[in-house]
Amino acid sequence: MNIYCTVGLLATLALVVSVSADEARCMREEGASDVDAQVLRESRPPVTRTQKCFFDCMYRASRFSDGKRFTKDGFIAYVMRVVGHDGLKFQVLSAMADKCVHLESDDRCQLAADIEKCLFGQHRKD
Repeated sequence: MNIYCTVGLLATLALVVSVSADEARCMREEGASDVDAQVLRESRPPVTRTQKCFFDCMYRASRFSDGKRFTKDGFIAYVMRVVGHDGLKFQVLSAMADKCVHLESDDRCQLAADIEKCLFGQHRKD
């Protein structure tokens, strides 16, 4: 497994393992079920509107997004805080994030789906 895949998987895991309080709040706010939340926990792409909105809430809580655009600095800071700091991880995360800096939308839920696909879709075997 190359370093990009490894760091990409670490970034996904960072979001999943450290979000229990935010997860409960986002489930409540977005009307998401345990099945909807499981999609994020299993690093699968959101399909339904509820799942996309749940991802948006989680991404805003983690500072991956401000609800209008992808936030590179927030993404890197969050993941580095969870998985640890080192130069190589920073370079890889920065390269991953650079691919997504153009993402913005007035539809916060679709934006979250686009962010998920941009950051993590390439590391998944669909």
